[in-house]
Amino acid sequence: MRTRLLMVASATLLLVSLAGPAAADDTKQPFVTQKSPPNSPSVEECTATGDPTADLRLDCDDPFPNNEPNVAVNPADPLHMVASSNDYGSCCDQYYTTFDGGRTWRTGNMSRRGPSVIGSDPISVFDPKHGTVIHLSLNFKVSSALPATNGDVVASVSRDGGLTWEVPVVLGQGIGAHLFNDKEDAVVDTDPTSPFYGRTYVTWTGFVGDAKRTSASPIVVAWSDDGGLTWSAPKIISGSNPRYCTFQTSGPAGVCDEDQFSAPRVGPGGVLHVAFQNSQHEAAWEPGERFESQYLVVTSRDGGATFSDPVHVVDLEDGTGDFPLNVRGRQTLTGLQVRVPTGGAMAVDPRTGRLYITFTDNRAGTHDVAEPVTNAKAYIVTSTDGVTWSAPVAVDTSDTESWFPWVDVAPDGTVGVVYNDRRPGNTYVAELAEGSPGAFSTQVVSQDLSHPDESVFFHAGVPGCEDCATFHGDYLGLEYGTDGVANLAWTDMRDKDPGTGLYRQLPAKRQRGHLPPQAGPWRTRSVLAATTRSGPSTHMPTTRGYRMPGSSSRLRWASTVHWAICSPPSRWEAGHRRTRSRSRWPSTAGSRRGERCWPARTPRGGGWSSPAIGYRSACPPVRAPVARGTVIRRG
Repeated sequence: MRTRLLMVASATLLLVSLAGPAAADDTKQPFVTQKSPPNSPSVEECTATGDPTADLRLDCDDPFPNNEPNVAVNPADPLHMVASSNDYGSCCDQYYTTFDGGRTWRTGNMSRRGPSVIGSDPISVFDPKHGTVIHLSLNFKVSSALPATNGDVVASVSRDGGLTWEVPVVLGQGIGAHLFNDKEDAVVDTDPTSPFYGRTYVTWTGFVGDAKRTSASPIVVAWSDDGGLTWSAPKIISGSNPRYCTFQTSGPAGVCDEDQFSAPRVGPGGVLHVAFQNSQHEAAWEPGERFESQYLVVTSRDGGATFSDPVHVVDLEDGTGDFPLNVRGRQTLTGLQVRVPTGGAMAVDPRTGRLYITFTDNRAGTHDVAEPVTNAKAYIVTSTDGVTWSAPVAVDTSDTESWFPWVDVAPDGTVGVVYNDRRPGNTYVAELAEGSPGAFSTQVVSQDLSHPDESVFFHAGVPGCEDCATFHGDYLGLEYGTDGVANLAWTDMRDKDPGTGLYRQLPAKRQRGHLPPQAGPWRTRSVLAATTRSGPSTHMPTTRGYRMPGSSSRLRWASTVHWAICSPPSRWEAGHRRTRSRSRWPSTAGSRRGERCWPARTPRGGGWSSPAIGYRSACPPVRAPVARGTVIRRG
């Protein structure tokens, strides 16, 4: 999810999203931009290898931050994976490719399209029919002290499994400040029985307007039937629903065109579903506040040629009176400064076609007030047909806050959700929940705490919180392989900078275990990625982290798999709504950080046609956290 965000480096995994005029942390500014010349293919930089039972640093090129990680698994070979991230040491994105399940990673700079072009929002997908790997990215131009412009969606193709990447082709053309594309996501139809087998779908948000305001931001789709070499003309798919899309900044009544965070997924038989957030459901806005989000879903049964009208899924508690704001005017959690957008992800059960959508909101906290207090939770909803949806259920029922839930479904139908979980002292860990809605078992997958209030980068610079990070990404990553392995990525802030004593986003030379230490010959050493047989677990606090007594988890192999991904913030969090009218979004001047100390809680174990709209983003360089990954083998 991204809008425009400026990041530098600070935690393990970062990403940002906004939907309107970008704030100071909304545009990616790399430290190094000339590693790859313009209009050139990718450049391999180094190989990360190591004992699979010991640490392995994946990002081996430079000390600059990488964030917004994405991981893709070859549907024909679960040991073959491609990870990608925003790379602040180059113009564009970083790729990491392994053919041996994570023991060896070859990494380098993604191909570059032209001068003064920045890459962001990396997404990689495998196309088994055409034998390619396709990397999608948001490319835009930045100049010092000027707004980002020409937000293009581009695709780079690899014909050798992710070792080399061709010069990107443009599938969604931005037009200065009048059309800025943002937050793309992608999926490939991998069902051999589907009439659209091998079709790659890409969706994104198109912010239309001018330099002062955004008047619409519909969801757009394009597809490729030749492995990513050529693409269909983009078209708007977010549709109309007079009952649920009642507020209009401009344009015809009932049009659902103020959107962000789209997620395309393909079910059995080639049925395409696209979920997205929308902020036009006025009936869900409580008195005195505006722009609470809702999730909508559109469905296509003819390969994207036509789509259903948008179906209402759920209303969120994330409006103007539901979350405190950080120093940048973005929604955050009480006592923190990091931006916390509420978008999640969608997944489809490969056997039954059942749909799952995750999101974050503050319905469990103090909301609809001038000074909200968060008790944010990750929630999940489900549907068998994409029309009738269940009520939201908390992914984690503990009394800790959780956010950034990313969902996927294993081949056997097990639902997995990775998310951040808060801990005392304004710290957090990454957790994995597996099971089904209402019956999840959870385990901590990051062995050490992350410290967003003691960051080398993304400084809030406010009294008493000068070193607090304002950004640690907008989402996490999770994808199951055909062997049941869960490949996870999150933003981690455990590594201390020896010069400042603050926490940075780059991996340390030696990492602490992400998985709980186990007794016996299969004990985990310091690892970033590990494969385990997982079973029921109970988290017990220890002086070194968390352990799982009575668990059937068994380490099969472990290796440090860490990747860092940097990306500009998404415009949805404050941007999208704020772009429509400055008067419709609270002033950042009066934003309050809240209490520094978090109350202790019990630890648990070409272009397209659309009305003119405005959008603009000016942002100074920001630092981004580092991404870490864990591979967990189920069953």
